[in-house]
Amino acid sequence: VQDYNPIWAPDGSRIAFVSHRDLGSDIYLMNPDGTDQIRLTHVGSVNDLAWSPVDREICYASGGDLWLVDVDTGEEQRLTDDAAREGYPVWSPDGKAIAFIAEWEDQTEVRVLVLSTGEQRVLGLASAGWTLAWSPDGRRLAFVGPTVKFKNTLFSIDVRTPEITQLTRGDDWIHDGIAWAVDGRQVFYIADGRVYAAKADGSGWTLVIELENVLAFWGELNLALSPDGNRIALARADSWEIAKIWVVDLKQGLAARASSGW
Repeated sequence: VQDYNPIWAPDGSRIAFVSHRDLGSDIYLMNPDGTDQIRLTHVGSVNDLAWSPVDREICYASGGDLWLVDVDTGEEQRLTDDAAREGYPVWSPDGKAIAFIAEWEDQTEVRVLVLSTGEQRVLGLASAGWTLAWSPDGRRLAFVGPTVKFKNTLFSIDVRTPEITQLTRGDDWIHDGIAWAVDGRQVFYIADGRVYAAKADGSGWTLVIELENVLAFWGELNLALSPDGNRIALARADSWEIAKIWVVDLKQGLAARASSGW
């Protein structure tokens, strides 16, 4: 069965991920070493995940809407309910807002939802991509956007102005899933089976580690940085093209398999 879309708990103690092991797709929790795997949701259609930086809640997409689930109790709450198809949620660093993508028939928007009031604000159009990542200071959103010849590139946008900065050269095939470094100076991304780090000022990028069979699920995030900034969780396929969760140690440059898929 497939295991993918890993995200870290704010304290780094657990990883949440999506699995097909019980039919459909639901959220599971496990320790970083793969032990104590438990099922959290029972909806059968979970897509994108985002763990609150301040609470024990996970925001996820299901049926075209956004939901919250309490990690301790499993209690769920619906956040959106309109004609758009919402997904790709990312929490602001203070946990007070969620940025997400709203897809309509004629356009795709980047929106921000204020949790205390339910107010939604349109930040801009997202015809240039779907994957979002909020900078540690809460001032910028990184996203992947297309270029010519079906390639794409990495951008960041200032949520206040909104000023756009191009971070990569534009001739890559960047997988869904990007993550800011904890100091806000780099954005990690996966392209062509390699993990890279792009400088936040747009001045260049460096190779972090080269991996084989890093899986790129359409519409599924595939890179998560641990809260201490030292490890990356991602989905990687085996020889049978079945995805498992792997953890990359950035300091040692080593990758180890974490999930079993059963």
